Amino acid sequence: MQVVTDFNDLPSPTGMVDTITGTPIFAAVSTLSGGAHTLSSMCEGLFYSIIYSSSGGKLPDAPALSLGVKLKRFAASRRGTFMCRPPMGVWDVSDGVAPLVRRMHALFWPTVTDPDSAAEAFWYRENVTPQQVKDICIQFAGEAGLQLVTTPVVY
Repeated sequence: MQVVTDFNDLPSPTGMVDTITGTPIFAAVSTLSGGAHTLSSMCEGLFYSIIYSSSGGKLPDAPALSLGVKLKRFAASRRGTFMCRPPMGVWDVSDGVAPLVRRMHALFWPTVTDPDSAAEAFWYRENVTPQQVKDICIQFAGEAGLQLVTTPVVY
């Protein structure tokens, strides 16, 4: 039995949905595209899990995923879905969670502005840290009047 001591040691997907390590519907774009599992990809999976659990068990790009679908095709669908400004309903998540989803979307899909045309576009980040996600959760909890109890985690 092999013990994984570094997330970068986890195997990358082999290209098909039924061979991915983890649950494909919650997988990060980088992992779906064949990249290694990282702390950032796991945080991105948490983002998709929050949307899923607060929207009645659905994700906006879920219909694109089925057994036999190539992971890169699903990654392209996910990019297309999340490289846009969240709609008013924020992908049908509950109103109480929408501010958290918007902030997490902005963390993984920040807006960049073309200096020549001033046009806005979204850029996909593969280097989000657990601390950044934690900071967003603490800020959201404070604004919602909740006290978030955290325990230190050593990486």
